[in-house]
Amino acid sequence: MGKRANRPEKAQYGTIYFIRHNSGSHKIGITLDWERRSKDLKVKTECKALCVKKIANPRRLEKALLRKYKSKNLPGTEWLNNLKVEEVEEIKNLINNESKRYEQVIKMRKRKNTDQDKTMQDSSAHALYMARKEQKRFEQIIRTSPEPLRPVARPPAKKQESLIDQILFAIFALFFGLGTFMGLGAVVVMLATVFWPILLPLGLILLYMKIANKI
Repeated sequence: MGKRANRPEKAQYGTIYFIRHNSGSHKIGITLDWERRSKDLKVKTECKALCVKKIANPRRLEKALLRKYKSKNLPGTEWLNNLKVEEVEEIKNLINNESKRYEQVIKMRKRKNTDQDKTMQDSSAHALYMARKEQKRFEQIIRTSPEPLRPVARPPAKKQESLIDQILFAIFALFFGLGTFMGLGAVVVMLATVFWPILLPLGLILLYMKIANKI
């Protein structure tokens, strides 16, 4: 089973060979490993390689050649006897022609792959160029744009209101404290004679500031 799996009958690509034995017989065969196969056939000692080429669908050409020269075929083998000189040349030409077609296909595929790679490289290079161009444009906009206006920071209103409340509370606490210990009459006298020129304007100013902040 292992040996059968290694044979090239169903291979898409392979090597076809045409050799001549020292006895004068010729052989047409196919292989996937010509180096190993040539050693098995004792090429250069008992045989001479007349034509060895890589082609597409080697089994098809091998069958066509063996069918064409069926009358020269040794039964049950791939060996041919009594081939004429012109027949030998014809077999070599058929193999060479098939090999040329195979080489053309390989060249076309390589060229196509090269063109695809070049197209991909060009596309990548263009995309990189556009990205760099866009980055430079963005940096230019940033450099030429005026600095944005920053909002003026306002002191926190809550702290100011808290301070005003404390001062007003202190003034009223002072009035009520004096009224409690000295009596209402004494407080009125003090306000009328000493403190009212100071406390009354201060209280009105603070009260105005508090109302203005709330509005």
